[in-house]
Amino acid sequence: MLKIDLHVHTTQSEHAFATFYEILEEAIRRKIEVIAITDHGSSVPGSATAIYFAMADRVPREHKGLKVMFGCEANIIDKEGNIDIKNRTIKKLDILLVGLHNRCAYEDLGEKENTAAIIKCFEKYRPNMFTHPPTMYFKFDIERVCQAACDNNVLLELNLAAMIRLDNNHHREDLKLYKKMVTVAKKNKKKFIVTSDSHFLHEIGDDSILPKYMKILDISEDMILNNYPEELKQLIEKQNKERVNLLNE
Repeated sequence: MLKIDLHVHTTQSEHAFATFYEILEEAIRRKIEVIAITDHGSSVPGSATAIYFAMADRVPREHKGLKVMFGCEANIIDKEGNIDIKNRTIKKLDILLVGLHNRCAYEDLGEKENTAAIIKCFEKYRPNMFTHPPTMYFKFDIERVCQAACDNNVLLELNLAAMIRLDNNHHREDLKLYKKMVTVAKKNKKKFIVTSDSHFLHEIGDDSILPKYMKILDISEDMILNNYPEELKQLIEKQNKERVNLLNE
């Protein structure tokens, strides 16, 4: 069971099935120490609106001993790497995740331009994490994108929900992409962040699939940043400071 789970969705993402406080109570029951609520940005159909994220400064950061972070899994929406949340709201968040999702505002521009859009996003916003890199709703050069993530100090995610889909023989081609991601991370001596990407209560913090894929991908425990809470805390603080400075320019 993860002690730190930084990618969790509530009913505000519409396609998730637990409320804010239901998630916090379940996290406590599972002895999780830090959780991040990261609902999808507004370009996902049915997801949270701008005013939801604008309430970030009123979200409790602690609940019965559980540390609570409030963030967003924002979506890249155009070729310039812009995302579906305003800069003034981003500054209020504890954590910013970005991803490239289908059924959003983004239109497929082909592998070359998709790659460029993601890299521009990293350079413009310095997000804390790039979500599920091997899950390609749109094709991009995963090696270039992962290298850009390393260059811009953006965490690469080992997404447990994606691994479960992979294990159920869905998206089997993703395994080659995972291996490419791992190769780039190792070359740059970067650690991974492991998250549940939970949409249901039973998924929160559940890392039971992880040992299998750590073996397949030749990942050791010392490459998992969740195992180093103080290092993770300091990294997020550094990322957030750099992002705010960029947005203030």
